[in-house]
Amino acid sequence: YFNKLVIQAGTQSRSGVGIRAAVKDVHAGVYGKVKVARALCYKRRKSIGPAKKNPIPANIDYDLWNGPADVQESIRGNQIDPVNETKSFGSVHYDWHWFWNYGGGDMCNQAIHEIDIARWFLNTHEVAPEVMSIGGRLSYSDCGETPNSVLAVYNYTSAPLIAEVRGLPSDGKMEGPMDKIHKWSKADIGIVIECENATIIVPDYHSAKAYDASGAVIKSYGKEASQVDMSGGASGHHANWFECIRAGSNSDIHAPLRECHISTSLVHAANISYRLGTKKNNGEITDAIKSSSGLSEAYNRMKEHLGVNGVKVDQSSLTLGIPLSVDPKTELFTGANSEAA
Repeated sequence: YFNKLVIQAGTQSRSGVGIRAAVKDVHAGVYGKVKVARALCYKRRKSIGPAKKNPIPANIDYDLWNGPADVQESIRGNQIDPVNETKSFGSVHYDWHWFWNYGGGDMCNQAIHEIDIARWFLNTHEVAPEVMSIGGRLSYSDCGETPNSVLAVYNYTSAPLIAEVRGLPSDGKMEGPMDKIHKWSKADIGIVIECENATIIVPDYHSAKAYDASGAVIKSYGKEASQVDMSGGASGHHANWFECIRAGSNSDIHAPLRECHISTSLVHAANISYRLGTKKNNGEITDAIKSSSGLSEAYNRMKEHLGVNGVKVDQSSLTLGIPLSVDPKTELFTGANSEAA
């Protein structure tokens, strides 16, 4: 029965015409070997306010809404910011992302899209054998539980995949701009693939550009988001699904369910590392990751970003996740921390 199902996962960037072309060139070795793949989720996430019991809206079947999760009292939604009484802190229908009972923060909400494409560029179809994360819910105090700042490293044998979640702005002001990893790129929510002979930037769900070391464009792939006809989904994601349904085959599906499962496993593994971690100061974290030059470089940038937002990393603000080993074939945790995970 299941062999007859044609399933398209919701990782719609895989249907981006420009992204598909860029991936093809990278896989063909046009720009040399991939040195590091970066998945960026620099997406502002404001405080959702203090814990406050709220009545369940009459139009919600709360048991159905909870699904398999534990039914807990609602402590969010319909809260009014005391500073600006016209502005709500958020709603039940979105803030569930920031509670472990229901969601996994922006690693599971947004960064999975960027991690999925970064892994696709690496041309690997398994979970990473080693995973570790660093992060925290920083700069403000609210009732949210999941981190708003995360740095996760996936040590694939071909090249590392480094994921960065930043919910705080670049200038310490919540209405301010978000960071850019390169001055000449548009990528704040996107992918950066550093190859031997070029850097590929994916700034949206549709297009990509290859740059040389000076920031000059070598090649452009596809149309940027503002130029894409979205009537058929993200660059034809739904159209591809319909075509495969008509053909009665999954062979040409752009986003196979198996690939989505792998990427989902990666974000969960990073969250597990974080949740089993311990708050450490800057010196302890620096010492723990010193063997990884790529992770150390990303951590130094993270520290600078957090400092602008008033976070004192010397005061054990960040949680250092435990290193996790995974068998890529069985997808089971192995090694010293396997039982805890």
